[in-house]
Amino acid sequence: MLRYILFALVLDAGTRGLAQPATAQSATPTDARNLLTDAAAYYDLSSENLKPWHLRATYRLYDLAGNPSAEGPWEYWWLSPKVHHRTWTRAGAERTDWYTAEGALYRKESGTPLTHFERTIEGELISPCRRRAL
Repeated sequence: MLRYILFALVLDAGTRGLAQPATAQSATPTDARNLLTDAAAYYDLSSENLKPWHLRATYRLYDLAGNPSAEGPWEYWWLSPKVHHRTWTRAGAERTDWYTAEGALYRKESGTPLTHFERTIEGELISPCRRRAL
C-alpha cells in the first residue's frame, strides 16, 4: 500500500516538474518508456551527483489482532552511494548502521532485535526512487 502511495506522489511530482508552459512548442514523448527514462535522472536517489540528504519517517507495527505493537522513528542519512547511515528507535530497541566509503559496516544495537518489517522500511521508502534499468 505504501509503495502505491509513494509511487503516486512521485508520479504527481514528476509530471508537474516536467510540465512546460502552454506557449512552449516542444514534442511530448509518446512512448511511456522514453518518458520514464527522461524523468529518472531527476529522481535517482543514489546518484553520485546528488547532494547529501536526510529522510525521517515514523512507523507503527500492528499485531495479528490489529493492535499497535511497536512504533518509532526511522532515519536515513545519505552522503554518497557508498556512505550512508540509518537509525531505528523504538521502545525496547535501538539500532544504528553506518556504511563507510571502504565498504565497511559498523553497527550499534541494543534491546530486542528488529523485526522483519522494521528491516524492510528502507526498501519500501527509498528503493522505489533508486535508479533501475527499465
